Amino acid sequence: MWAQRSSADVGQMSQALRSLVLGHGSNQRRGLAATAQAQAEAAKEAQRAGIAHAKANGDARLYKGRKPSYSRKQFENAQAELGKSASVGEVARALGLTRQTVYRIKDDAAAAEAALATWGI
Repeated sequence: MWAQRSSADVGQMSQALRSLVLGHGSNQRRGLAATAQAQAEAAKEAQRAGIAHAKANGDARLYKGRKPSYSRKQFENAQAELGKSASVGEVARALGLTRQTVYRIKDDAAAAEAALATWGI
């Protein structure tokens, strides 16, 4: 493939590579980054508006929040083990959960239970 390229092509490619390495054309990269950021922010705002609309209209089917990363059995076992004074790390390892998930269950069991119920788990 390289044998088919002319020396002019190779020169242009090396010039482009040099421009990238030395930072030439950084205005283009900044412009693309700004566009990508604006699109991401617009998408997040649209999502927030949709969630607010669903909540305002009382349609719980449309927005349930994030699906729990644990099953009902893991939830019940975590509560049982935490009740026996097991450490969060031990519970997480034993049940295959992250420590953060076990902390969520420990700190607000009612919200963890509500999330399972919302998702029908």
